[in-house]
Amino acid sequence: MAKRLQERDIEDLLAALEDGDVSEDGLDDENDDEEEFYNDAREIMEDLLGEDFANDDEASEEPTPEVGQVSEDSDPPLIEDEQDIQFDKRKLIWKIGNLSYDETSIAHEPNPTDENILDLDTPYKCFSHFFTPDFIQKIANETNLYSCQKNPAHPINITCSDIKKFVGILLFMSVEHFPSVRSYWNEKFGYEPVKTVMPVNKFEQIRSLLHFNDNTKHLPKEHPDHDRLHKIRPVIEHLNETFSSITIDQRLSIDEQMCSTKIAHFLKQYLPNKPHKWGYKLFVLCSLMGYAYRFEIYSGQER
Repeated sequence: MAKRLQERDIEDLLAALEDGDVSEDGLDDENDDEEEFYNDAREIMEDLLGEDFANDDEASEEPTPEVGQVSEDSDPPLIEDEQDIQFDKRKLIWKIGNLSYDETSIAHEPNPTDENILDLDTPYKCFSHFFTPDFIQKIANETNLYSCQKNPAHPINITCSDIKKFVGILLFMSVEHFPSVRSYWNEKFGYEPVKTVMPVNKFEQIRSLLHFNDNTKHLPKEHPDHDRLHKIRPVIEHLNETFSSITIDQRLSIDEQMCSTKIAHFLKQYLPNKPHKWGYKLFVLCSLMGYAYRFEIYSGQER
């Protein structure tokens, strides 16, 4: 009997829900308008603390001077318009969106470009512009100095023409790949543009003695001004100076670049996201077209 009454009660409740007489949360629809809401934090504190909060609030209130009146112990009053301003904290919330800016408001004043650059219409002229005669002469002088330091009894005399021929052979070797260096001077299968320029013994001699800076000026590792790139520092400074002679664009890109190599060196880095993963890491400032204005070789963490 009790079971039948329980089932009947359930049926009556479901019927009342369908008719709308009873709400699903257990409250009648007629009482929905009687719910109370707090307008501000003050009403919440009065409801929680009661008379104690009201008494403390009244005791803390002090008469404020009217607009235009200044008390002796108070700061000058604000302007009436400033008192009505309410700060909206929602404006401080960061939202995801694209950064918009007005390109016309950006002032770009590029450095004037040397007029002689417009006359560089051949690869040799471009090479001569960046590798100036003074820089080629410095390489020859440092190479001869190192040959005297290494073997004072048998120094060699390297000229600027020898340095240019040596660099030209390296450029040919980067395009035409042979199994070994001496293969370019092979009598039967050698490469004529290389064989006719310089003998193989002279080429290997320059390669073993090539220098760009004086080793006697290299500070030891314990010195605070020790430079890990001392041997090629003149090359870095000269190329950065000549590369910057081109007018700098308004839109630039700064990124890492990998100079691939197979040699074992403590400055060799590994970048898994680069096409050549092993090599020397460079930080390059370049244009959107890929021209490098400045670069710096990563030489490890600074002290």
